[in-house]
Amino acid sequence: KFDRFVIAYNETKKVLENNTYSGSVGLRIYFNKVGFEIFKDNLFFGTGPKDNRILLQEKQKLDTNYNARIINHFHSEHMDTLTAYGLIGYSLLFLSIVILIYNLRKIPLYYYMSLTVFLSLFFNSFANKTLSVKPLNYVYIIFFLLFVIIAFNEKNKKESELS
Repeated sequence: KFDRFVIAYNETKKVLENNTYSGSVGLRIYFNKVGFEIFKDNLFFGTGPKDNRILLQEKQKLDTNYNARIINHFHSEHMDTLTAYGLIGYSLLFLSIVILIYNLRKIPLYYYMSLTVFLSLFFNSFANKTLSVKPLNYVYIIFFLLFVIIAFNEKNKKESELS
């Protein structure tokens, strides 16, 4: 497994020294670089879904330093969401998950389950397009909805006990 870190180091070194984007890590660095360029031009509302990926493909075609095949996604769910929906859309998504987990804090089993599901999704999504892949995206949506139902039922139960 150590070889993978050596390869990643060498690919990163090529990016920094030669502006050459090759291999898995080099391409992910490239996609994030292009993603930040797209994001800074569409900061608050993004470009919209699909348009962000069209812009990514156009930038790949025009970039002389990019000589891999044309890819239609950022390989990062965070970058995809930021470029598509901007800071406002990304914040709404992120805050909805944080608020949901906060509302489950007094139910230890579901609190820790929700933390596990959403933290693993959060960290995995930096170098992966997890939410774009079916049926994984449906699984995460179902988890979100189930946790919302649990939090809602718990809130209703507490309100009925108070009255």
